Amino acid sequence: MAGLKESPLHCSARESPPFSVLRQAPLHRRVPGSPSLPGRTVVHLGDAGRREPVQVENVHAILAAAASRFTPQHLDHLFTLVSQSWESASDRYREKLLELIGKIGKDDRSGKTASKILDLLWNLAHLPHVSREMVELALDAHSSILIESYSTKEGERRTYIGKCVEDIRKGVWVVPGFKQLHRFAKGFYKTNYGQKDQHQIAELQRQYDLLRQTCASLTKCHSKALKECEVKGESLGGETLVDGKYSHRECVDIHLKFMAFLLQDGALYVPTKRAFDIWDTLIANPNACDMDRKLAFKWFDVGMGDMELETQTQLFQTRVLKVDPLKLDQAGYQCLRNFFETINLAERKLRKVSSAYHSIIVETPDLTGIDYLWMAALEVRDIKIADELIGNILQISYQGLSPKLKKDVGSLHQRFFDECFKRLDNLQLPTEGEEPVVVTTPSKTGPSTSIMDINLKLQSVERLLLLLERYITVAEENYHFLRHYPPHGACFLGHPITLSISPDQHKSEFKLECHANESILSVRRRIAQTLGVGQEQVQMGISERWLEATDNNRLIHQLKFKEHQNIIVKTNLYARGNETTEGTSQRQSLGQEQEKSLPGVILSRQKAVFDRLEDLCQMSSSSIIFRVRSLLMLIPTDPRPVENMEIFTHTTPQGASEDPQSPASPHTVLRDYFDPAKTTPTRLLYSLEILSSRLIPAGDREVDEGQPQLFRRNFLECGGLKSVINVLQRNALPSDVDLTVRQDCYAIALALARFLLCNQATLSPAQRVPYRQLSLPVSSQSGEGSTGGTSGRRDTGSSEGGAEPMLAETTGDRPKVTKVMSSEDEVARLTIETMSVDDFATMLAYLVRVCWSAAAGQLHLASISDSQPPSPALHHRGNRDTTPTSLTERVAGQEGEGGGAGRSAQLRAGICLKQETDSVSSKNAAIAREALELLVTCLKLRSHLLNMFYTLPHTEDFVIDILLGSPHLQIRLSVVEQLLQLCSVNIAPPPSLSSDSMPVKRAKTSQVESPRHFFVHLLLKRPQSLWDTRLEPKKHGQLVEWERCSEYFEFRAQLLQNLYALDIDSLSVDVHAMLKEELRWLSVSATPATTSYPQWQTLLAGHLRLTLALFTSTNINKQEFGHDLALQLVATFLFPASKMILDSVEPTGIVSVSPHCSQPPSRISAYCLLIELCRGCYDNLVGVAKQLVKLHHHDNPQFAKEWEFQPPVVGRSPCGYVGLKNAGATCYMNSVLQQLYMTKPAREVILSAPESDAEGESILPEVQSVFGHMLESKLQFYAPDNFWKTFKLWGQPVNVREQQDAYDFFCNLTDQIDEHLKKLGLPKVFEEIFGGAYLDQKICRDCEHTYDRQESFLSVSLPVKSRSLQESLKEHVKGEMLEGENAYLCEKCQEKRDTLKRMCFKTLPPVMVVHLKRFDYDWEANRAIKFDDFFEVGLHPPTKT
Repeated sequence: MAGLKESPLHCSARESPPFSVLRQAPLHRRVPGSPSLPGRTVVHLGDAGRREPVQVENVHAILAAAASRFTPQHLDHLFTLVSQSWESASDRYREKLLELIGKIGKDDRSGKTASKILDLLWNLAHLPHVSREMVELALDAHSSILIESYSTKEGERRTYIGKCVEDIRKGVWVVPGFKQLHRFAKGFYKTNYGQKDQHQIAELQRQYDLLRQTCASLTKCHSKALKECEVKGESLGGETLVDGKYSHRECVDIHLKFMAFLLQDGALYVPTKRAFDIWDTLIANPNACDMDRKLAFKWFDVGMGDMELETQTQLFQTRVLKVDPLKLDQAGYQCLRNFFETINLAERKLRKVSSAYHSIIVETPDLTGIDYLWMAALEVRDIKIADELIGNILQISYQGLSPKLKKDVGSLHQRFFDECFKRLDNLQLPTEGEEPVVVTTPSKTGPSTSIMDINLKLQSVERLLLLLERYITVAEENYHFLRHYPPHGACFLGHPITLSISPDQHKSEFKLECHANESILSVRRRIAQTLGVGQEQVQMGISERWLEATDNNRLIHQLKFKEHQNIIVKTNLYARGNETTEGTSQRQSLGQEQEKSLPGVILSRQKAVFDRLEDLCQMSSSSIIFRVRSLLMLIPTDPRPVENMEIFTHTTPQGASEDPQSPASPHTVLRDYFDPAKTTPTRLLYSLEILSSRLIPAGDREVDEGQPQLFRRNFLECGGLKSVINVLQRNALPSDVDLTVRQDCYAIALALARFLLCNQATLSPAQRVPYRQLSLPVSSQSGEGSTGGTSGRRDTGSSEGGAEPMLAETTGDRPKVTKVMSSEDEVARLTIETMSVDDFATMLAYLVRVCWSAAAGQLHLASISDSQPPSPALHHRGNRDTTPTSLTERVAGQEGEGGGAGRSAQLRAGICLKQETDSVSSKNAAIAREALELLVTCLKLRSHLLNMFYTLPHTEDFVIDILLGSPHLQIRLSVVEQLLQLCSVNIAPPPSLSSDSMPVKRAKTSQVESPRHFFVHLLLKRPQSLWDTRLEPKKHGQLVEWERCSEYFEFRAQLLQNLYALDIDSLSVDVHAMLKEELRWLSVSATPATTSYPQWQTLLAGHLRLTLALFTSTNINKQEFGHDLALQLVATFLFPASKMILDSVEPTGIVSVSPHCSQPPSRISAYCLLIELCRGCYDNLVGVAKQLVKLHHHDNPQFAKEWEFQPPVVGRSPCGYVGLKNAGATCYMNSVLQQLYMTKPAREVILSAPESDAEGESILPEVQSVFGHMLESKLQFYAPDNFWKTFKLWGQPVNVREQQDAYDFFCNLTDQIDEHLKKLGLPKVFEEIFGGAYLDQKICRDCEHTYDRQESFLSVSLPVKSRSLQESLKEHVKGEMLEGENAYLCEKCQEKRDTLKRMCFKTLPPVMVVHLKRFDYDWEANRAIKFDDFFEVGLHPPTKT
């Protein structure tokens, strides 16, 4: 054995060489009368490393079969050869040698050879330098011999069990020792029926005290792992190597698995001491890692039945309830829940009515461990675990209570609320004025203790509020009566939302305009009215589930419906109809009594609750504010502000209350509830919501029709409008206020102001009038008060710099107007018309700031002071010497002053342009639209003060920025709509005042510029980037301008539409110059560098729309300016390919024939411009008609016999793909060719294949031609005529008018291409891409032997009878069980076994081709069957693993 010096099997003198026990005879000693080892076998065994694997397996099979007839000398010779081969063999060959040795040992009948092999394998597994894989293989062979061999005896088996226990006790061979001991214990003690012999396992426990040995070994190994990590300076983890071979996870896992085996199969109970040891080592140990706790929690959860009740109780009380909730994971939660349930069931505090956890009935509220359950729900980190713990608390606090505990539900609810607020008090939260976060920077070792403690307290507060919210929701979900004490959220209108209703019975879909605070019952009732059925017959559903009766009282925002949420509606004509009036009244009377005991009603009666919730909002935590707001939405409104606001119902016109018992005055109520300086933002928001519920009641409450109007009138007369508008002032809300609070405050304030002024609630986007339906006056009004000039535009009464002034209260000294006020609308008009000029300018400034910041998605900017000077005026378009001043360039210039690309610090020009497309939320968009509508409404009411709006700081920047730069499309559309409405207003003279009225400061109104004149000249100072002929967009901002410019051009075109001579003079515009500029731009703008940008198509559509508007002017000669343009539109902008074909131009190389107008918006604009050029101009009409006839309708004999002909005049699709023409029934060809083309490796190989000189026809060149056109063609589709003529299906030409099977075409086409590539010496491309391997398996059920055979495939054929591709694949690999007479004869056992025969995937191809068999044949009916069932595609192929 000298050659073993460098071998992994080499041992020192103190070690037992693994093969030395087998070498007891010379190498070539021959025993007379015994068979000799074949010489060829010796050669094969000696140079096995140079042989094929199949040859090695054959030699080993021969040796294993003949070993039973070998003499001891022959076996010694064989083992010597094995030892020599081991030295130079690879790991793969060493595996084969171990398999050979193991098989010889199992087949040994005498027992001597088996004993030697067992010693050999045992010593091999103990060598320190042997790899882990070899150790595992040696142990597998060792246990297989010891368990399955007939020659091994019971004493020998117990000897090796003792060796394993000794190694474990010493701690030198722990993981392999436990694995081997586990195998021995499982394999030795089986009865005839495969069951474990529990007495034998219990005997092992008594002999070796395995439970104590395992616990001691676990503690020792854990300490060893900690020391190893301490030496390395690492933290303990699951992948930490303990002995260089096995990880810490494997070490802990094998200990726990072996102990579970002993307890379960040996019918043993774990002693209390051992359970404590495991818990203290893996869970309570402060140095334990997350993996330790996870495995231990799972072990205790599963093994709870292996503990006696006393052990369970002690462990639960002294260990489980002491776990830090911060260390609970999912496994820990499951363990806690199992212990909690088991202990309380044993104490008869819970009663189980079924196996489900939610079917446990609570018999007494004093449950063991309930305090820890609350603490864990508040402090655990994992949100999912916290949600489940909250659900458990609700279950044992209300849902799962026995009937006797639910007799007094009012007291039950009150106890729960008291428990929540008691725990809230115990948190010792920071008092008002204290900062909730003490330390703002973490230390080097991690977050400071102060931050962690405060964050934990904030989390606990949030969880308590969530508990209250869910408790109220759960307790009230079964209440179906009309609410006399409705929750606060159902009292006022929420933000508008549009629902898409999809009814059944083939009825058309329709839209339903709702608001976020509308109940599901109200939505159901409105749907029933629309469909003409009873509401009981309407069943509503969303994509996730059907809405139940318990959802009727829930609000739309609670179900998290989105804009255009799809609602599925089914009508049940056999549903029970409405009850009688008497029955309904009785039910309502009963429901009113039950309503008083609802948890939300009970909580709202505690007035201190609202103050406590308000205090929680001052902790500057957005999550807590959200939870407080959600809770307030579920309980009735605070009665105190409601009672105080009743003063506006009883107020006289002089402002005094008619109710002598009312302690408050209107001025006091407005100051206390709506003055931002006197209240907090959240309380202000709550007051605005209460005011909204009084002015615009929502829900199903019965309200006197005249009461809201009376409230509105008195509120206006007391100066309420100014209080609402002051919410929008710059300093009303702190700059760091919660975003949701800011959004809701602005949204409700704007909605209230709109209602107060217009007596109209907020409109949803679907209810707004599209701007295309608006029209401007045919000619400008030149009466008194309007002028076409610009003189007098800079006179302003607004104040600049410093804090914005609040609107003054003008209730007592309001000037009297001579008009008689006879209605509430007149009161609103009087309020706005009699407002002082300074107040009116201030209000306009509020609305501009809010609208601008919301349109930019930066609503916080409405509260930041604006110290930036106005941006320079935009240069006039006619000044050719000025520098281009696009929005992009101005933004770039201002960013150098400290703006940056993040959250901007100020409102300034270009702020909208910097925002991404999805940066503006739907709430901000609604606020921007509402503020703009209110702004226009105010200007329309006081049109003589329009100069005030023109001269506000940054007005021009504001208009251009939201019109051209806002990233939200609905905002830009609303800007066009509202500004067009403003332009249609006739400027009225100022109201005449009586001589005894107070003097009112106002701006000069002798010359008020019309809105149309102002906006026309503002747009003429347009950004140069939209007219720059050097269109090579190098900056992202320029592309953004192009993308968002459609509404800008639409507004400009509407202003310049149908101009008469009087309009041109009053507007002071040069239409001819503008038209020439547009024609010049259209003639030179289209270049290959620009037409490739999708954004340029939007820019082109805008210019075409503007050109159309200019041609509608009365002084434009369409024949002079439009004749050449019309021909250019047809030939270049729309149909360049037809023009090239008509001119018979032979292109050299690839020529771009894509039209300038390649997308629908630009093409539609071009068509509309053509129509306008031909309207009223006969010459243009004739020219366009002749041009179209020449391009598309000339005679061509080539197509005389074709029944269908469509000239290829359309350019490549915007998606970038080229289609294939259908010759009649070639859709099966087109689909397969397109699929192969989209497979990139196949496309590259086919296109790169060289030309072939082989004789005979080949389909490859034609496929290359098809792929080439699909890759480079500029036309919409390609007609593969030569392919149709060349391809042969089953050796026969195809008839393009006859349908064929796509799968047959695929198989034939891929075979022909692969064969041609093989002739060219190239690899078969489709075998490499689509080729995979099946594994034909036979798995014996009893002996667990497996037989595999590999088969290749190019495609997988599956039936579509299953519901999805995944199910079809499962059926495909499901296989069949061979049993009974069909049982399989196991080659290794030589016995018939029940066997699973199946086909699964061994190797998946890079691209899998799935053939769905949609057709079958009914042999009884003698007809084909087609399956049209729903089939879901989702691919997760089941593999061998």
